[in-house]
Amino acid sequence: MPCTYTTADLRKQITRFMADMFEDTLESPDRFTPQTIDAAHYAVLPPGHLWRPLITLETARVYTNTDFQVERALATAVATELLHASSLIIDDRPDNDNALQRHGRDSCWKRYNTVIATFASHYLTAQAQIIVAHCDKISAMRRTRIGAEVAEAIPILINGQERDLSKQCQPTNLEEVLTLYDGKTGVLLSLAATVGALAAAPMECLEDDLLLLTSFGKYLGRAYQTMDDCYDRGCSSTTLGKPRGQDVGKKGIVDMVGLDSSQRYLQLFMERARSDVSLLHGDSQHLTTLVDEMQTAMDEILQ
Repeated sequence: MPCTYTTADLRKQITRFMADMFEDTLESPDRFTPQTIDAAHYAVLPPGHLWRPLITLETARVYTNTDFQVERALATAVATELLHASSLIIDDRPDNDNALQRHGRDSCWKRYNTVIATFASHYLTAQAQIIVAHCDKISAMRRTRIGAEVAEAIPILINGQERDLSKQCQPTNLEEVLTLYDGKTGVLLSLAATVGALAAAPMECLEDDLLLLTSFGKYLGRAYQTMDDCYDRGCSSTTLGKPRGQDVGKKGIVDMVGLDSSQRYLQLFMERARSDVSLLHGDSQHLTTLVDEMQTAMDEILQ
């Protein structure tokens, strides 16, 4: 039967999977304490836009037209969201960004404490790898490859966070800014896209499309970070659910080229991301629509 899921349907599936995951973990208290699980639950649910897991599922849909085949990628999709939430917890800690709010409410460390929030971040990173390893809807060969991609992305993400938060590693030119973006936001968006292909793409076109999807994630990440930098410098503090000026002391694209040029770069990055999607070996209509939705959300934030 043809795939009938809307974006809203996929968001519900992702949210339900994560809620069930937390309940299952509570039944195994030998792994994590209830307080740590509660803090992780708070950091993840209710969710934000869920762009990363949606990218995974819509990438899988490029290569298949059935609900069942898209559902096979669900655990993999959720893994990308858990890694994203884990990184945000670390970003927000008082010894890093000292962010009091996330998604319009207390950040995880503010609601609990720094120690429990850090444990929650560790829990989410571990769970991302566990749910991929236990996903029996994907062949062992594909599951192993996906697990390797997730594991390899984690140290890159950690290095990107360290460089982002270090006062000694602040970029001095545009190229260094973009490298910083690639090592943090870009690596997760590239992961989200590539694991979707690894779950569903035919083997004969997989390697070529993985290169395109890695590039797609990189440029989408650059666009998203550019939007975030512009927001931090020039838009209201209500839209993103976090205070404006949170990145004071960090160097971003606005510091290198100014606000107007940064917004032009944002459009160029989005055009490159769309170009990569258009070259995939499959029906990229739904993935393109999701990219359009992301661009609309960015444009609304910067109005």
